[in-house]
Amino acid sequence: MRISAMLSQAKAHVTVEIADLDRDGLLYNCLNGTIDLRTGQLREPRQEDLITVCVPIRYDPDAQCPKWDWFMDFITVGDTELKKIFLNEPWVIPSPERPKNKFSLIATAKRGLMGKTTFLNIVGSLAGDYGRSVPIDLFLHNNRSNAAQGHTESLANVQGKRFIMPSELEIRARLAMGLLKTLTGQDKDVAASHKGEKEINFKPICKIWIFGNHKPIVTDTGNSFWRRFETNPI
Repeated sequence: MRISAMLSQAKAHVTVEIADLDRDGLLYNCLNGTIDLRTGQLREPRQEDLITVCVPIRYDPDAQCPKWDWFMDFITVGDTELKKIFLNEPWVIPSPERPKNKFSLIATAKRGLMGKTTFLNIVGSLAGDYGRSVPIDLFLHNNRSNAAQGHTESLANVQGKRFIMPSELEIRARLAMGLLKTLTGQDKDVAASHKGEKEINFKPICKIWIFGNHKPIVTDTGNSFWRRFETNPI
């Protein structure tokens, strides 16, 4: 009887499938509430949202950020459309309103000190656990990549992340077209595994921001690739 009672108490009263957690990619959870990215409005957290991530930031819609505004004007050289992309795109992930994702390249023509790394580091800090840094080799076509060697630890780390920032591109780097199509296509599950664990299958929801002083080598000339690829020069 005592054992039965213990087992009864140990049972979960509510069961939730992992796939049901963090499903609404247009909700962004912070310390003082949940921001609905459809409206930009802050609202109270709701249990039914099943959100498991919270960034360590308090949202203040009236906050002033003159240094950030100056920095954005500096790196975009006053280009309002490019500034809009940089301010909005990191937070936009696949949704019923936008079923397919893209990945962005921030490229500077063979020169540095133009703000690429600073911008992405700041966005990465704002993304908190919604984001992840990964080795650039994951997205390159070469024999050194984890995927080429049969390891998928870095790929498994992409699961559930919205903002992915690889390390900087090197000169003459060749992109792994098949993997990038899969990660941005939303029509296939990705199979990966952490070291010593079972293989997992997941739908990627990330926006990938690749940066460097040299543009990568792209061998795919088809529309299926180029409609997902954005180049943002600064």
